[in-house]
Amino acid sequence: YETLLSEGTEKNSWSSITFRPQQIITEHFQMVYELGLSEVHEQGQATRTLQRVTVAPQLSMSSNIWGRPALRMYVTHSQWNEANKSFVAQNAPSYSDKTSGGAIGFQVEAFL
Repeated sequence: YETLLSEGTEKNSWSSITFRPQQIITEHFQMVYELGLSEVHEQGQATRTLQRVTVAPQLSMSSNIWGRPALRMYVTHSQWNEANKSFVAQNAPSYSDKTSGGAIGFQVEAFL
């Protein structure tokens, strides 16, 4: 859980909570799941929300949660409220008239 407050006289906050379990299938293959909720409260504006669910099969050096490097393919579905439409559209113009969408991608994670 994270809350960020801006400096100055405005009372703005951003809160997020995320649950990320990892299921070990074999020593080198895991399934990672993520459920999350974010809310942004800005003074004088409607609360913006974003919910997301992700499924990510992963290959890693070991079954340990810290086993890196890890190669992950992910599928994410997100849903947001009307108040958040314009903010989502700033980074993803194809979603400018929508309140939900998906993403597919690859990710490499390593510790240096």
